[in-house]
Amino acid sequence: MASGHSRGGYSSKVHVLCDGEGTLFGIMATGGQRHESTELENLIASCELSLHRYDSRPEVVTGDKGYSRNAIRQLIRYRQTKPVIGSKANESRDANFDREAYRRRNIIERLIGWLKESRRVATRYDKLACSHLAFVRLAATRRVLKPLQINSAQPVFYGFGRRVQSPLFDRRAPEYLSSLRIGMSSVKLLLCSASFAPSYGGPARSVSGLADALQRSGCEIAIWAPDNSALQNSFLTDNSPVQTLGGSLETALSEVGELDLIHDSGIWMPHNHAIAKHCRRYEIPRVVSVRGMLEPWAKRHKRVKKWLAWRAYQQADLRSADAIHVTGDTEARSIAEVGLRTPWLVPNGICLPPSLFSPSRGKRVEGLHKALFLGRLYPVKGLPMLIEAWSTLPANDWRLHIVGPDEAGHRAELERLIAKFGLQDVVEIQDAVDSSLKWKLMSEADLFVCPSHSENFGVAIAEAMACGTPVVTTTGTPWKAILDRRLGWWVKPSVNSISKAMREAIECSPTELRQMGLDARDYVTGKFTWDRVGGEMRDRYRELLTST
Repeated sequence: MASGHSRGGYSSKVHVLCDGEGTLFGIMATGGQRHESTELENLIASCELSLHRYDSRPEVVTGDKGYSRNAIRQLIRYRQTKPVIGSKANESRDANFDREAYRRRNIIERLIGWLKESRRVATRYDKLACSHLAFVRLAATRRVLKPLQINSAQPVFYGFGRRVQSPLFDRRAPEYLSSLRIGMSSVKLLLCSASFAPSYGGPARSVSGLADALQRSGCEIAIWAPDNSALQNSFLTDNSPVQTLGGSLETALSEVGELDLIHDSGIWMPHNHAIAKHCRRYEIPRVVSVRGMLEPWAKRHKRVKKWLAWRAYQQADLRSADAIHVTGDTEARSIAEVGLRTPWLVPNGICLPPSLFSPSRGKRVEGLHKALFLGRLYPVKGLPMLIEAWSTLPANDWRLHIVGPDEAGHRAELERLIAKFGLQDVVEIQDAVDSSLKWKLMSEADLFVCPSHSENFGVAIAEAMACGTPVVTTTGTPWKAILDRRLGWWVKPSVNSISKAMREAIECSPTELRQMGLDARDYVTGKFTWDRVGGEMRDRYRELLTST
């Protein structure tokens, strides 16, 4: 809907971002009561893909005094861009303020004026936000096409009242129009997962995050899980327009109506096979995210059942999929080994911690230091290796906190190991926590540890890095960048390797660990925002639907 009550009554507000020539780059709609500055981060993230297409990034981002906050200036600097924002009367003035760049801020006002020449943009007649934004994009497209002289040998571009011969337009217009057409006809998708319960871990969060990002990009999204957990999904944003479905698969499909595409997360389960059969029967394009379930360790776990399932239906279901989605190079190699089609390689996104830009945030320098594991307590996570490795460390001021829901009685096994090695005073196991406490634990930790045998992405690793916490993880995760960029330790999944990495981490000074954490934060916040990932997935869907 994107509407709400403001001083003028029931209204909506359109947030736009343009380049120096008044060409629309990013657009969002919210209720009229929302302040512009609250949506800037999502607005910038939504247009990063378009900026990447032009192989350039802006030198400056200008905004009026309403955007004058330290958090916003930091947000812009993290994207290697200079903020030019006016100071409020109660703030000190920046001696290096670029007045010349600030004068060009009127371009955004002119763009809004140009768009409002279209009556349907000036006055909103559409109930759905996606419909309203589609007409705004249509108005922007009309403005881009207006100066193009079709019969001219040289493309012509009019900029601010003067006629300019511009070869650049010939290269840029098709790319710009391609990015706009995605919003012109909304794609309707169903995203399926085994569960959206918090205890299900990374997939529940990542599928929900993708649903929200795709909805913001102009798609119509519905989500479903066989355990009805979609109806109580706590990972969707407040008042999210994503449609949540319950009941059986047949009930959900009849409720959602005609679909352009189904994206299923996971394999092996009966509902995955039912979705594959439905898509084949009704010729609906299907994308499958394998979620690390073809990794060597995963295939060895319950290998007899999986061998039978592979022969009975799973191999055929994957071969009949229109696209296979993976989140890392390791998964892509596993797909190639079983002879399947070349997959889409698109990483998961992450939700940024609410305290990311807080100036008071920081690690403790004195006293006890904390190493944190946060995730499901399950054999694939490699926690027995971590506990054994911890027992080899010398007595020190470090403590290990293991936080997460128990699965298959694995917690009892871990507690026996802790007692066996006499680590009751230095290792603590805690039940699963809610989202706000999760961010607090990650921000306060001096080190995040993920000793998994296999991870298709490792959402918790990225979230810890976003909190400015260095990471110790294994080569079973697709995070080689940690080793390449010195953001922590990326070692083999063995007791000796983990023990060696932990010793090196403990010997680092707090200053060294803090710098690793800051570098890790800069890396993930610039690459793994949900709106950026959602934009890339949206384009993949569009290409698939066009080809089919």
